[in-house]
Amino acid sequence: MSNARLRLQAAGDLCSREMTQERPGSGLRELFAPLDRLLVSGGDARLAINSASGRNGYGCQPVPAQHTLSFSSSTATSISQRAYERADGARDSLMRSAIDHGLSNAFDTRVEEMRGELKAHLGLRGADVEVVFSASGTDSQLQSLYLARSLLGSPLTTIVVASDQTGSGTVYTAHGRHFSDRTANGSPVRKGEPIGGLAEAVNSIGLPLTNADGDVRSQADTDLLVVGMVERAIAGGAKVLLQVMDSP
Repeated sequence: MSNARLRLQAAGDLCSREMTQERPGSGLRELFAPLDRLLVSGGDARLAINSASGRNGYGCQPVPAQHTLSFSSSTATSISQRAYERADGARDSLMRSAIDHGLSNAFDTRVEEMRGELKAHLGLRGADVEVVFSASGTDSQLQSLYLARSLLGSPLTTIVVASDQTGSGTVYTAHGRHFSDRTANGSPVRKGEPIGGLAEAVNSIGLPLTNADGDVRSQADTDLLVVGMVERAIAGGAKVLLQVMDSP
């Protein structure tokens, strides 16, 4: 069955159930919006699309950009054709499940399945590991800071390796501050303002990937620099959250 026919059938099933006061599909209407609109909904200003250009502030669009080479981050890369088709298929699957079980239950079930799939992909199935999904890498830094404070206490020092290669929001998140004027849930905040219960007694040290001459440090030099910073922070009575850039 084609995607279009599937959505028409889903709409009919939803209307029938609502007419008979059976509402397992309540809230499902939003899933019928165009996929490109869904892909940029529920986020902060970084995803906002300019109506004139059809692109966000990074010059990216929420539909496949043919004949465009993308070498940047996930935030600053238009979605690929393959990913767009997978997202479309995922939306259809969620529709079918939501009609039978309700949107909230269908969403929760799918998220748990995704956690299991990711753990299996990383070879962590059966391991005592928790998977937390986040709105962005910058939001993940705030989550990591919250977990580190909860587990280790304070004072806390965040050490960011290759700090000159991170997004502009890291300078705020490393100190427990808002990096935008809106949260991932859309709540208005003041950029740079301390986050209550998170920013107190937090220090941050950024270690650039390059040296004073602009040359990339060797791995050995970087390791020595990181170990030295960690030792000094601990000697000063601080707990340490170490943030390392992931690269192939």
